[in-house]
Amino acid sequence: IAAVYPYLWVNDGLIMSETLAALLVSLALLYGYRLIRKPSLGAAALLGASCGLAGLARAELLALVPLLAVPAALTARAIPGARRVRLAAVAVLVSAALVVPWVAFNVARFDEATYISTNDGIALIGSNCRSVYFGAGTGLTDLKCLGPNPRGDQSVDSKLYRERAFEFIGDHKGRTTVVALARIGRTWSVFRPWDMVDYNVGEGRERWLTATGLFFYYPLLALAIGGVVVLWRRRATWWPLLIPPLIVTLSSAATYGQTRFRVPAEPCLVVLAAIAATALYARWRAGGASSPEPESSTMVASSSS
Repeated sequence: IAAVYPYLWVNDGLIMSETLAALLVSLALLYGYRLIRKPSLGAAALLGASCGLAGLARAELLALVPLLAVPAALTARAIPGARRVRLAAVAVLVSAALVVPWVAFNVARFDEATYISTNDGIALIGSNCRSVYFGAGTGLTDLKCLGPNPRGDQSVDSKLYRERAFEFIGDHKGRTTVVALARIGRTWSVFRPWDMVDYNVGEGRERWLTATGLFFYYPLLALAIGGVVVLWRRRATWWPLLIPPLIVTLSSAATYGQTRFRVPAEPCLVVLAAIAATALYARWRAGGASSPEPESSTMVASSSS
């Protein structure tokens, strides 16, 4: 599924942060499950490192630390509560050890307070102006809204862009909920999905590839929802696979809608779809066999899990 699903790898040739984000989120999920099942200092450190590096790739992925790393450590019920707290602390400290040097470097070199990057101002002003609050462009971003360059260093420019964006938001409070829902809908391809075919051409993606990705995406999304149901019915640990989609949804609501922003959640869709597909296959095999043996049924269930 991962090999043929375009939206998982379509950004790789563009040298953008999404490739690293997909890899690091996958590693964070892997080590998160390992920490829950076989808690150890090594697993906690690897989970913390994956979350910290993911945050350096895309700033919103720092939310993996409180939403994935800490809960994974605290839900490792095979060990006493005090040790769970220590494992959570290890994950947080390792994440901080990777992120803090970059933050300190930024704080020291920019005129205005800067932590991960200066892109927040551009993202906010581009997604909070008239052309993306009303009409066919609702929920997108428009770099024409930046206006003339303030001509400060990047942190000064970013601060001025933020102030202008918040001023616009304050003047259009009655529209913010609709716009936020449009952003989420665009990211998850449930609101004007075909717009993204043309929009992605501007970022260097082939039109046919984006269109093909849409046809792959909808059946995959349906299977992924089925995968959540399968895990829930098995009483398996399903919640880590919903953390990246949650982060994607929240960050889209705060900025703008773009299928590229969904990349951190794409590995979750692939895994959940695979779970549903193997469960359907096991059910088909069980229904088609005249007298299935208990041992074979156990093996199929085990492999699908």
